[in-house]
Amino acid sequence: MKANKQLKASWLVALMAAALLVSAPARADKVLCDGNPLCLVVAVPYLLGRVAIDELTKPPKDQAALYVHQGKVAELERLLRAKPDLARDPDIGHGLLVNAAATGNLAMTRLLVEAGASPTADHSRALGAATSTEVIAYLIARGAVASDVNLAYISMHMTHERLPELLTALLDARGPLDPNDPGAVFLLHSAAINARADVASLLLQRGVDPNGGIRSVLLTVADGCAQTRQVCDTQGRDIARALIASGAKARVIEARTGRSASEIARQHDYQELAKLLEDAGG
Repeated sequence: MKANKQLKASWLVALMAAALLVSAPARADKVLCDGNPLCLVVAVPYLLGRVAIDELTKPPKDQAALYVHQGKVAELERLLRAKPDLARDPDIGHGLLVNAAATGNLAMTRLLVEAGASPTADHSRALGAATSTEVIAYLIARGAVASDVNLAYISMHMTHERLPELLTALLDARGPLDPNDPGAVFLLHSAAINARADVASLLLQRGVDPNGGIRSVLLTVADGCAQTRQVCDTQGRDIARALIASGAKARVIEARTGRSASEIARQHDYQELAKLLEDAGG
């Protein structure tokens, strides 16, 4: 009886260890399995079997998404040969293509397009997601339409160092830009919020209306950004200078508070930005 109880207790400890190993391997090994051979004998095969079962039963679309995320081109190619409908599926294939373009992986993007994923689906969204000029050029060559891309979608890349290069490639393929294009105006505000003077300058050079949108971009600049105070001040100053040089009205008032852009900047202690706005009459 005593032996049975000990065996039962050992199995219980082993199962507890297996559960812990799934979520906290180091802790389980130290707390439960250290010095308990039966625990390891039971827990390790259990975990190995569990991993194998999970791998075998994982839905193909999830496995494909994982391969795209990890940049495993060869593995994805084998999966697509076994499941050719994945890439051609309007939802799954398009989602995989968007994610591949977002990683900037040209080989992965080419593989999915050649397997049947559409570059033109959802207003050529994969093109807007692309994070390399090579992927942009390839998708356009395969039929993606730059003018179909909602430029507001580009704001997801606002932290990307090469965003001006990517945006230039997209705008070059797009042709003349409507000054009041809602997506372009949104992107200009996004550049202000993220202290991207380089992106704001590029958009203004391409003709985006500096006074476009419901709210003045200068007010957005004065309200601050998602960076340190010093970065917001210096980058905000540069963005404001570019806006004013492009025809933005320096004297703008926030309807809700009645404050000018320079007063808002001064309140946030953006000294350089406030001085520039005041000198410009704002």
